[in-house]
Amino acid sequence: MFRLLLLILCIFVSSCITPDTNIHDNEIEEVTLIDLDFDDEIIEPWESQYSSIANFSIINKDDFSNDKCGMFTILEGGDYWTSPYTGLQTARSEIQLLNTSKINETCLYLWDIKIDQNYVESDDWQVIGQFHDQPDETIGENWSTYPAHSPPISYKYKNSELIISVYSWSENKVVDIAKHQIEKNAWLSIKSKIFWSKDNDGTLEVWINDESVLAPNGNSKYIGRNCFNNAGNYIKIGLYRSDTINTLGKVYYDNIKSLIIN
Repeated sequence: MFRLLLLILCIFVSSCITPDTNIHDNEIEEVTLIDLDFDDEIIEPWESQYSSIANFSIINKDDFSNDKCGMFTILEGGDYWTSPYTGLQTARSEIQLLNTSKINETCLYLWDIKIDQNYVESDDWQVIGQFHDQPDETIGENWSTYPAHSPPISYKYKNSELIISVYSWSENKVVDIAKHQIEKNAWLSIKSKIFWSKDNDGTLEVWINDESVLAPNGNSKYIGRNCFNNAGNYIKIGLYRSDTINTLGKVYYDNIKSLIIN
């Protein structure tokens, strides 16, 4: 009788135990890839790619609050960053975070950006954000031997237009797929929904201030490959431009977030 009562008590207690919420919490943490707002003035674990401390700083977002943002600057003249791997010099002021896209996953990326009111226009290329490929360490690739590729997705600026570009495997080059008129000295909210894939089922959708960015053919979704390997891509934000541009350039970033949504 005692054993029977003990068995009944165990069944009753186990039925009253609530589910372990730690599993759910861990899942939420795992799908958050990026969360950077500059307010604590700490950017780790982001890495820098700029020539001097004058090229990146954290400043007050406006004169009316203590909110912070990141300011990316390329100075006048030949202000170049030197790659520690190749020795190549390029005009860039960027920070980057590796492993911020997951192949065969749908990810949402959000950030705010502003072009400085004194930004001097140029007809040459200027990248203000990009997703770049990275070596697949699981098969022995590393940065020293990994071949250079064009970014699978990039966000460019030229003459008051935000330009969405992708690398086309069929054409073996970067192609512009959409343009959107924007204003300097005004904060813009950019949202990108991307399904990362080595196959032709990869997708890209972009919104600016909640308005869908449409290609000239009216399509709002680009479909095509967007990963070079199983390592996926990483994000780079800031300013990267042609070496032929020698004027002062500044762009501002804030509220960079990303999560896996599928």
